[in-house]
Amino acid sequence: MGSCYAGLTVAYARAQKGKPCSKTSEYAKQMDAINFYNTPKDGAADSCSLYVDNCVLHGCVDPSYEDDPEGAKWTALYMLNEPQSPGANEGAGCAQAVSYFQAMGEWYTDTKDFERGDKIFYRRSSAVSKKNPLGVYHTGLIVDWGSFNGKDGFIVSEGNTSGGIVDEKFVAFNDSKIAGAGRPRYDGWLPIPAADDDDNIEPAPEPTPDPVIPEPTPTGKEYTVSVNSFLRVRNGPGTDYPIVDKLYNGETVTVYEEQDGWGRISNDMYLWVSMDYLV
Repeated sequence: MGSCYAGLTVAYARAQKGKPCSKTSEYAKQMDAINFYNTPKDGAADSCSLYVDNCVLHGCVDPSYEDDPEGAKWTALYMLNEPQSPGANEGAGCAQAVSYFQAMGEWYTDTKDFERGDKIFYRRSSAVSKKNPLGVYHTGLIVDWGSFNGKDGFIVSEGNTSGGIVDEKFVAFNDSKIAGAGRPRYDGWLPIPAADDDDNIEPAPEPTPDPVIPEPTPTGKEYTVSVNSFLRVRNGPGTDYPIVDKLYNGETVTVYEEQDGWGRISNDMYLWVSMDYLV
C-alpha cells in the first residue's frame, strides 16, 4: 500500500478554489477514468463527496496520481476505508462515506477533535432515512481554522457549491448542522525526508532560485496538453521551481521559448511547463 498525507490533500484542495464543480466536472471525469466507484459518476451524482475523495487521491504519494493513477486509486480507497473489491465501492454518496469512517473507528462528533484534512459532514432532518440515519446531505474538506463575525470555526473547501464551483466556506464550531467528521488513514501531515545510510537526514534543498523576468517575445508555437490528469505550471524551467498553476488534458498553449525540455507559455510572465506533455 502507498501513502497519503493530509498536508498534500489540503494544499491540493485550496488550489481548486473557483474551479467548476457540479454534477459534471473534471473531478468526476478523473474518478471515472480510473473506475474509482462502482459506476460512472460524471453527470450522475452530486459531486461534494466525490470532490473530497478526489482531494485525498491527489494527496497520495508513491504512487502519486500523476505518475500512477491506478496505483493511487487503491491507496485512496484504503485511506477512505472504501470497499476494496472491484465493483463494490459506492462512496460517492455522503451516507456511504460516513459508514466507512464509522467502520474503521475514524468518525468524530466533537468538533474539538476535528483536524485539517478531515472530511466534514452536514445534516438536516429532511434527509433522515433508514439508509441515512444521520441525515447527512453535504460534505467538504477542513483546510484551516478561522473566525467570522466574532465566531471561531473551520474553513472548509467544498465542491458543488456557490453556483457549481469549488469554494471555501466558514463553519462555526457550534453550528448545529455539523453531523461529524471522518478522518482518512493519513500517514501524517507531510512526508518526512528519508535518512541516508549513516542515519543522517539529507540536507535541505538549495533555496528556490528567483526567476529572471523575460523580455516579451513576439511570436510562439501552439501546442495541445496531453496528460492523464493535469500538467504542473511552474515559474521556472525545472522541477525545483514552485508550482503556480495547472493545465488539463486538451488545453492549448503557446510556447514562446524552450530551455532543456521546458517551454515558456506566457509572453509576459515567467510560466513554464514540461515539453514532454505537449503535442
